[in-house]
Amino acid sequence: MESYTDKTAEVEIVHLWDGRSEATGEVARLRVSYPEFESLEYSEEILSSWRVQLAVREHLQEFVNRRLGEFSISAQDVEVRPGSLTIGVILAAAVVFVKDYPKIREGVLQLVKDLRAAAERISATVRGAASEEKAEQEREREREGKKKTQVQRSSGSG
Repeated sequence: MESYTDKTAEVEIVHLWDGRSEATGEVARLRVSYPEFESLEYSEEILSSWRVQLAVREHLQEFVNRRLGEFSISAQDVEVRPGSLTIGVILAAAVVFVKDYPKIREGVLQLVKDLRAAAERISATVRGAASEEKAEQEREREREGKKKTQVQRSSGSG
């Protein structure tokens, strides 16, 4: 549909409700890409964890609340590849009315500008959540290692 690009971000409006009739569910679908995102230090397993997904969703919700307060947001298909971050965003509402179309369309366009400008902040959110996830996975491996050592000691002493 429409695409807005600069050197740090590309935001594509994949779908936008046309405002011709009342709608339920999906109002807009966006694809947000931050091509310069540095993700090499994190595995795909870490970047696709619930912790990272939730952090991104909560951060995006702040932007949506600012522009489209009555809508709920769902960040889906968070996909991280070396050197880039791509987030699929679905804006959904219980019911939207035809009379609200101009306000909703303008809110989505303003949201696009916000998301383009937020590359550094959203990247920092992802990095922070990924660091927490990595540390938690390392603690879990340590706990598992200690359990194995205890089992080996107890079975060897009998």
